[in-house]
Amino acid sequence: MEYVMEISDSKPRPTVAWYRGEELLTNYSSPGNIGVPHTMSLLVINNLGRADLRSELTCIASNNNKTIPLTSTVQIDMNCKYF
Repeated sequence: MEYVMEISDSKPRPTVAWYRGEELLTNYSSPGNIGVPHTMSLLVINNLGRADLRSELTCIASNNNKTIPLTSTVQIDMNCKYF
């Protein structure tokens, strides 16, 4: 499973972090293409299991201590198919 967070037109460049609940999953982000002012962060989760069902993943982007950080949360939902 892959999730991408893209932040555009942000100065200074933001820091981006992904969390599952209180657990930090990654805080790696990269600048966008040359000439395109945006930051991108990719979260990859391999081998989803039963414990991941209904867990919430939150991405937080912040570029200073004067404004409220931008956040986005998704909840994992899965369906099992038996063959």
